[in-house]
Amino acid sequence: MKRMYFGIGLLAALLALSFLSGAYLARQSNTICACLEQAQTYAFSGDYAQAGQSVDQAYRHWQHHQNRFASLTDHAPMEAIDDLFQSAGEYARLGEGEEFTLLCGRISRMVEMVSQAQKLCWWNLL
Repeated sequence: MKRMYFGIGLLAALLALSFLSGAYLARQSNTICACLEQAQTYAFSGDYAQAGQSVDQAYRHWQHHQNRFASLTDHAPMEAIDDLFQSAGEYARLGEGEEFTLLCGRISRMVEMVSQAQKLCWWNLL
């Protein structure tokens, strides 16, 4: 009987950790996406210096949490997001507005995709 309670407790702990990791990924990805949206707004107004700073802030946030993201998600999109951040920084420095805003949108969608893929819901269980 004790083993059954231990098993139930273990499964409950794993379920709670799943919820917490999904909430963590969602919170961090929302912060990164907010920085990228701010960068797009600056780029639309022509302030590429501020846009570059916003992308750098998003990238620093991404790098700070990258190890935790990597332990919870697939590595292939993470490497692509790293490459896109590097390209976006270069486009901001060069003042290439259209390419910069497109890359910011693409990075934002990829970060959201990584977060959604780890969200605990029935379609991710299939």
